[in-house]
Amino acid sequence: LTGVATGARFPAVSADGQLVFSLYHADGWDLTSLPLAERLSKAAAGSIPNPTVPLYDGPAVAQSPAGPTAVSNGPVTDYGFWRTFRPHYWEPLITESVSTGGIEVVGPSLGIELRMADLVQRHTASAQLQVSTDGLFSGGVGWAWAGLGNPILGVTASQSWSGQGPFNVQRADSSVARLMIRDRDRRAAFFTDLRRVRWWSFTSLRLEAGLQSETRTLLQTDGTEDSEFRLNRPTARLADVTARLSRSTVRGAAISISAEEGVALTLSARRRWDINLPDSLSGVSGSDRSRDEFVGTLRHYRSFAGPGFADHVLALRLVGAQTRGPGSADFDHNVGGTAGSAEPITGLDLFGESAFFNVRGFARGTRSGYRAWAGTVEYRFPIALINRGAGLFPAHLDRIHGALFFDVGDAARRTPSVSSPTGVIHSVGAELRSEWLALFNVDVSLRLGVAIPTSQSGGAVGYLRFGSIF
Repeated sequence: LTGVATGARFPAVSADGQLVFSLYHADGWDLTSLPLAERLSKAAAGSIPNPTVPLYDGPAVAQSPAGPTAVSNGPVTDYGFWRTFRPHYWEPLITESVSTGGIEVVGPSLGIELRMADLVQRHTASAQLQVSTDGLFSGGVGWAWAGLGNPILGVTASQSWSGQGPFNVQRADSSVARLMIRDRDRRAAFFTDLRRVRWWSFTSLRLEAGLQSETRTLLQTDGTEDSEFRLNRPTARLADVTARLSRSTVRGAAISISAEEGVALTLSARRRWDINLPDSLSGVSGSDRSRDEFVGTLRHYRSFAGPGFADHVLALRLVGAQTRGPGSADFDHNVGGTAGSAEPITGLDLFGESAFFNVRGFARGTRSGYRAWAGTVEYRFPIALINRGAGLFPAHLDRIHGALFFDVGDAARRTPSVSSPTGVIHSVGAELRSEWLALFNVDVSLRLGVAIPTSQSGGAVGYLRFGSIF
């Protein structure tokens, strides 16, 4: 009905028979109207050109009355999801290397991802396959069923890689070798998600049980396999159960610069058993891989009036985690890094970094231990509401805002190590943030920042990241 060369969204019919919708112009989105009856007749004749559309200046928009309903005389059958359950799209994946203590253990990976769903999304599925520059495969498949409405049931299977260390091992001649561990994890799991949605809150409980195969390889710091030493048990068979409880009252407004009000809390507990362990090694650190893990995350937002197009926001994030048991180690949790998300346009993991214990200005793994914590305080403020595009180029700049931050974190170790120091690290800095609309319907958040370590000597560190930090 519109025949426009750009984007047309959110249609409605006005009281005087005009088709009213949002049209993407060279300078952004504007409310636009067309005579509905005329467009219908032209559509029936197959003669709709690309019009020069005027801005809307008419009566208030009302919902159009429901038209006549078509009647089908065909047979009524049960819903069969197989007819519509197929891959709907694929996208490329490029992910960063896997590192530990600032040393790479698995190179960058390239792959693809497929996503599937039936018409009503009763069944959803996904599949990923990636290969690293050093020839290591990773990926997985997952399926979820929402036939009960609530809860959602599903299964997953995956292979992933991680690293531990580096650490020092003393030779017989008292010299020291510096080594790392590369873990290959193969896991299959069943999960159930129970959700409770209310006007101002969202609560969920996820229960999960899985089986895991773990293979560990000793590496030298140059990434080559070490032949001088060997692990006591390089392979293990594990079983685990996980419970995760989340509750959020976080909310924001249409043109707010971030979440503005509310609290979000997530608590999780995981128990893992080493199921093929000889009785003589039960409870022996370094041999028994059994352990318990506890993780907590708290986010709090508070807004207040100030100059600019939106409220100013004070944001707080606290995270903590601890492992215990014979399978816990002094490199279970890594502190440091600048968190980012995969950019959402192509799916390529550009400028991204996984940093749960985020302390900007420090490399990931600057501190490591069996127990870790980190905190962030941010003051967020609006700068400019742009709402402009560059002609028909598919990039629309919506708004610009900024943030001043303070990050802090530390990790506790059972065994002191010269190569892995301890002590609180902290930094201050600023970020310039912008919100974009790419390809007419993809929301993009971009952060350009600089962080200054304040707990040790060193210069400012600049970075570029996609996505919100929290």
